[in-house]
Amino acid sequence: MLALARARVDADHKRVRFVRADVFDWRPDRGYDGVVMGFWLSHVPRDRFAAFWQLVDRCLLPGGSVVFVDDAYRTDDELVEGEASTTIQRRLRDGTPHRAVKVPYEAGALQCELTELGWDIAVHPTRGPFYWGLGRRVGE
Repeated sequence: MLALARARVDADHKRVRFVRADVFDWRPDRGYDGVVMGFWLSHVPRDRFAAFWQLVDRCLLPGGSVVFVDDAYRTDDELVEGEASTTIQRRLRDGTPHRAVKVPYEAGALQCELTELGWDIAVHPTRGPFYWGLGRRVGE
């Protein structure tokens, strides 16, 4: 994915950095005005949720914002460990199976969890299993 992204960015474009890292071990070397997550949050294991949001906080400059979009889509075929499990199995186009974390958040419950962690993020449901959120740390 990094190679594909690099190919789309002009080589002289100095404002883009590509970093390959385990997001759960990575530490930012600078602050950012915003953090954007596209279809990522549902793949954060529940036991790492609070620590992940601490990382997001470390990434943000004072007054910085967070925006995300995600879904709670899981098919019956994917629920190899049952509906209560956050582990799914998806098959690639070549048929190979791969397991992944997929937490099926509902907008209201997710907003409450974020509020408990000290975030002021409004989470909005959309059509189907999709939701999006926008906000910042409480008091910023």
